[in-house]
Amino acid sequence: MQIKEVDLMTVGPLLVPVVDSAHYDRIGEELGVDLQPYDSFDEQFRDYLNILCEDFTIKLTLEKGGAIYIKLKKGFAFDFASVPEFLRGKFPSNDSKIIVPALVHDALFDCAVFSFSQSNKFFYQLMRIYNNGWWRSKVYYWAVCTKIARRRFEAPKRKPSFTVVKWSFA
Repeated sequence: MQIKEVDLMTVGPLLVPVVDSAHYDRIGEELGVDLQPYDSFDEQFRDYLNILCEDFTIKLTLEKGGAIYIKLKKGFAFDFASVPEFLRGKFPSNDSKIIVPALVHDALFDCAVFSFSQSNKFFYQLMRIYNNGWWRSKVYYWAVCTKIARRRFEAPKRKPSFTVVKWSFA
């Protein structure tokens, strides 16, 4: 499946970076949402957690017809891209050009609507759509295809109330 067009149906994601577990809990209280337990996130990615401060909706129109609608509710926590630590100097996991691809990727992981492979292909396509070069997009794509990322995909999913994915195919 190829993405033909991306339509952000909200202004854009407002994020709060998480400092530690106490800060994480405080953000949840301020937003008035019951967040997923901090300890449920893989320890190596806790330093990269961000929380959406408002609902975020996106529509992905597919080349052969149909669309995927993704709505992430405020309180959705994500780690941008699961870039291995040794690559983070050259390829930071919290670069602004990867916000939307990472949000969509994490949403698809959480819902497990699409396979691990298809979720990663959507991530790569979105990286290219959001003006990331071919080489950079390939490195990030490789990073999300690692065993660590697969383990996360197969792990228990987050609270489904934070992610809504609907689709229609022509």
